[in-house]
Parts: sequence; C-alpha cells; structure tokens
Amino acid sequence: MSKLEAFHPSRNTDSAFYILERSQKTYLVKHYKKNAEERYSREKRMLKYWKESGYHVPLFYDDFELELSQPYLVMQFLSGKTLAEIFSDETVSYDYKLKLIEKLFISCSKRHTQALQNLDRELIHRDMNLDNIILYEDKLYYIDFEHESKVKVFKKQLAKEISTLCRRILNLIGPEYTEETMTLLVKSYTHQLKILHLVVKFSYGRISRIFHMLGARENKKHNLVTKYEIVMVLKKLLKEHKSS
Repeated sequence: MSKLEAFHPSRNTDSAFYILERSQKTYLVKHYKKNAEERYSREKRMLKYWKESGYHVPLFYDDFELELSQPYLVMQFLSGKTLAEIFSDETVSYDYKLKLIEKLFISCSKRHTQALQNLDRELIHRDMNLDNIILYEDKLYYIDFEHESKVKVFKKQLAKEISTLCRRILNLIGPEYTEETMTLLVKSYTHQLKILHLVVKFSYGRISRIFHMLGARENKKHNLVTKYEIVMVLKKLLKEHKSS
C-alpha cells in the first residue's frame, strides 16, 4: 500500500489533503470531513460536468483503495502555482499578471455566456477565489467544487462570482490598478455586456447599498478594495462604452 503524505494547501479548508505517489505518478487525495458525503458527491459531479463542458479541471480516479475512511477523492496533482501565489509575488511583473488576468477574464466570459444562455448554475463557481485557480502547463485549472452557494437567485449568483473575483484580484495586485483591471473586464465581456450590467444591478442598484458602503469602511482601514468601488468604476466604463 502506498504511503500518504500530508499536504497543506495555502488556504484553510475543512478537508484534509494528502500526496500519493504510485507507479511514478503523483496524485492528490482529498479526504472530506464536514458534511462529507454531500461535499464529495457535489465535487465529483462538478468536476465531471466542467470537464465535459470544455473547462480545465483536475482528472479524478475511482479505482484507488486507500487506508482512509470514505469518502475521499483521488485527483490529478497539479504542480503549478495558484493565481493567489502569482499575484501576491512582488517579483512577478505587472505585465505578466495583466496577461494572466486577461486570460482569466476571457475564460470566465466564455463560461458565463454559456451559463446565462442555458440558465446553468452548474457553471458558476461557488467559491471563486484565486487560491482555487492554478496555472498549470500554461492553462488555468479550476479546483475546489465541494461548496454549495448560499445565493439561490441564478443571476445574482453569476454577478457575485464576477464581483468577488475582481475584488480578490485587486486586493492582491493593488487598488491603483482598479480602472485598468476593470477596463480589461469590459473588453473581455464585449459581446456579453448584459452580464456586467447584472453585476452593477445586484451591487450598486440595490436599495441597501448605503449599508454596504458603511460596512465597507472597515475594509478601507486596511487599504482593501471594496465591491462598491469596483462597481462604481464598472458602471462608469459601461456608460462610456455605450456612448462610444
């Protein structure tokens, strides 16, 4: 029986991870803890669905018997870096980071267009953060599909993924790049701008936006970009695009 070695991802998680070496190949084993059966089933289903839909996700394998209690999932080990690691690395040039952001936005635009056309919430990532996107062999791989979204309205869920992603990018590369990054977002969604209008609608346009602004003050103390600031820039860019 091959030995399992503990693996500690950079981001906190409810699951345990192990590295498995077998037949000169390396695998990642995810051992589910909290709500284990539900999370295992969801992740396996989503990995299969995203793969069939044409998006890069780790392969998974059903033919491994390990000395672990069920459920666990054996997956392809991706040896690349997460976008969180790359974007927080000050030795990496901003030009390179910008190319990766463009690559990411183009990928998201394709996926969100497909999701909106079919009202397909399975193509919306429930935990969109940069630790869950790995650059491997020059491709962006999505990981961590075990979570369910607390947002039940489809279009609101779609808008939340985009605004969350933009906020997390800017909080790593710096708030001074807000307009440049959001300009790139608009460019990537040129043929599906109605998706970006949903981001504005469900953030800026809601009646409770004043409470959101007040709650964002704590973030500003730490020089973090808020969702409201992102949406204000996006709203301006969409207006300029319409008049051009």
